[in-house]
This record gives sequence, C-alpha cells and structure tokens, in this order.
Amino acid sequence: MRTLTPLASNLVDFDLRQMDSNLPRNDGNESSSPTASSSEGSDVFILDPSELFRPEHKAPEKYRIYTTNQDDYIQKRVFDTYKAMHTNQTMNFALDRLKAWTRFDKAEMGIMEALEKLNSLVDESDPDVDLPNIVHAFQTAERIRRSHPKLDWFHLTGLIHDLGKLMAMYGEPQWAVVGDTFPLGCAFAPSIVYREETFSDNPDLKDQRYNTNYGIYEPNCGLKKVVMSWGHDEYMYQVLINHPKMSLPQQALYIIRFHSFYPWHTGGDYFHLCSAQDLDMLPWIREFNRFDLYSKSPDVPDVDELIPYYQKLVDKYLPGPVKCPIAMIHQSAIVNEIFKVQDESDFKQKVLNNPNLVILDFYATWCGPCKIMTPRLESMVGSKSTPNAKIDLAKVDVDELDTVAGEYEVSSIPSIFAIRNGKIVDQFVGMRDDDQLDSFIEKALATK
Repeated sequence: MRTLTPLASNLVDFDLRQMDSNLPRNDGNESSSPTASSSEGSDVFILDPSELFRPEHKAPEKYRIYTTNQDDYIQKRVFDTYKAMHTNQTMNFALDRLKAWTRFDKAEMGIMEALEKLNSLVDESDPDVDLPNIVHAFQTAERIRRSHPKLDWFHLTGLIHDLGKLMAMYGEPQWAVVGDTFPLGCAFAPSIVYREETFSDNPDLKDQRYNTNYGIYEPNCGLKKVVMSWGHDEYMYQVLINHPKMSLPQQALYIIRFHSFYPWHTGGDYFHLCSAQDLDMLPWIREFNRFDLYSKSPDVPDVDELIPYYQKLVDKYLPGPVKCPIAMIHQSAIVNEIFKVQDESDFKQKVLNNPNLVILDFYATWCGPCKIMTPRLESMVGSKSTPNAKIDLAKVDVDELDTVAGEYEVSSIPSIFAIRNGKIVDQFVGMRDDDQLDSFIEKALATK
C-alpha cells in the first residue's frame, strides 16, 4: 500500500491544529491578513476541500490518504477519477474548456437558485458525503461566520465556493470538475496526488515546452498568468469576474480560484511561479480550507432560517442574476445527457426507449483502456450533439449489470454501441482515436 501524505517542502511549516491562534480575532482588526507561524516539528497534512475524502469526525492525519489498493472500493474509485483527470487534463483541453464555458450566453440564475440546483448533483468521486450540497455550503459559511463575524464577504465566499460543480450536471465529466487542481504548461510537480502512477498517458509529457520547472512561464510571473487544470474553481472564478456588479475583494477571488490547488498551498510546489500578491493571499486560502474541511458535521443548519441573511450578502456583493452558462460546453445542457445506467429498468427507459441516438459504453472500473476511452466519448458526444441531432451517452458497468452486458454479448471492454430506436446501428470493441470516434458517431447520426 502506498500512502501519500506530502509535507510542505519550501514554505513555512504550520500545524493546522495550532493555526487558529495566529489568526485575527474578533477585536475589530479583522481586515489584516491571517498569517501562518512556524511550528518546529509540526506535521503538515494535506486537507482536501474537494470532498473526495471527508468522513465525519476524523483526525487530520486520517484525511487524504491515497493508495493504489484496487481491493479498496473507495481508494479504487478515487484513483480512477485521478487517472482520467491526469490523462486528459492538458493545456489544449483547459484552454478549450475555458473558451467554451466563458461565453455566458445561455442562461442566468440567482445564487440561491444555483445552490438548489447543485443539491441534485451526485459526486461520483466522493464516497463519504452524505449531506446535500446546499447543507455543506451553509455549514462552511456558518463556521466562517462564527470565527470571523465581521467579514461578511468571507461568509458569502464559503457559501458559493463549490457552485462551479454545476458543470458536472450539464455534460462535463467528473474528472474535469472535482479534485485537486495543478498548473499546465510546465512540469507536473511531485506533490500532485498520484503523480507517479497516473500521468504516463498525458500528451503534454511529450511536449518539451511543458517539461521544465518554468515551462512556458517566467519566474514569479504570478498565478494569474498560469493556466490551471480545468475544474470548478476556475469556472466559478470566471463567473464572478465576469459579473458586472461583483464587488467581492481579492481575498475572496483567490479563495474561489485556488482552494483546490493543493500542490501549492499545502504541497509546497510552484512557489517559483508566485508573485508577491500570491504570497499575500496564501494565508487566506489556508484559513478558508480549515472551515471547508471541518464543516461537515451532524449539526445541520436551518437553511430556511439562514437564507435571508445570505440573500442580503448576495444582494450586496453579487446583485442581480448571475450569468451561469448552463449550456455552454458544446450546448450539452440542453442537447445531450450523460448518465450511468442504474438497473435493467433504467436501461429500458433511458436507452431502448430513448428517441435520441444513444452511445452505449460498456466499461469496468478496473479497465485501464476504459479510463481513457470513456472521457473521450464524453467529450466527443458533447461536441457532436446539437438541438436537431441529440446524442446521449449511457455508461454501463459490466460488473454491476452483467445481465445487460450478456444480452449484448460483451466479452471484451471497452465495448461501444450506437443505439437508435432500441436497435444497434454500429459497434466497436477496444480503443479508437478521435478521428475514428468522430467517424463512428457521424455514421450513427446518419442512420435513421
């Protein structure tokens, strides 16, 4: 078993259990920046705000233990998520997603409406969270409010920090939404979780421009000039800075944008890219993560009672409807659906009785080629689907639905079928490149 608990290597060591004594108290001087003090011999644990490992009432050293143990269901699922992420998150991918998701031309909604919508999201990479997302949002905000009652912008930041996960509800694969983020365009740092095991198939490793410590960047260029792996942090940051009446301070924007950047704020890497402003903002990100991590508890807040207070903060810092490009990414919000088939009844309803073209992906969580093929299918289906030619992607785990796999005589995976009106119109087994996938889907679309 390999356990990854990276320690900070080139930043001041600090013990999160001692950190509270070094933060501004409720004495009217909370405008100053929180600072982390040195504590010789203290442990630095990587604490994850992305909810990948967050069972209740755990000691700090029990968090973020990543292994390659394929017999452990939780470890296996998280490993698979990071394998797909580290295979597919490239410079080109991130720039493409940034362009697609920042058109802001599809829909608008209020913050409270967005929180309610996020409540229906099931995070496939999260084995532990058993509370609705809206409850976690209010728990985080309320913990911040108790410790920093005068910093109302901080309260609101806690409430909205995960709203970028809405992308997962509209076609963006989970590996491009949740989990730790990291810079692209330069060498992948050793503190990235599963660094040694999961990057071998990433195309950027073969690009010499991206394989030095600085890569395409200048020393101390500042994180604002760095292209980060695509995820909910960057998306929500883009939503905020493009809102014309947004008045949140820089501390809030840094927290939103970099709270999942663990290789930096806890792993101790990438400091050579940081500007003076980045270093000034770092203690705020660390402080925020304390509340995000430990906010999950049996004490469920009364959301209805709290909404009036937080609505006032929304009206103060984010007045008016916020543009949330619900259908930005290849219009996937309205023109296609990506789902995992739950049972035979679900298969009949969503696949056999589906009026749209359905790409049927038979996979297994232990299948290496599937981890590469499925994300590519998700991206391809999203890019090819249009209002007049809708395509859905149905994913079937052969270990969970062996009877369905048997009906389609699946003996090797990945096995991909094109289904129209309940009938097979095309199929293939194994890996295909993007051009072959494109031809496969175009051919299926042309079949009536």
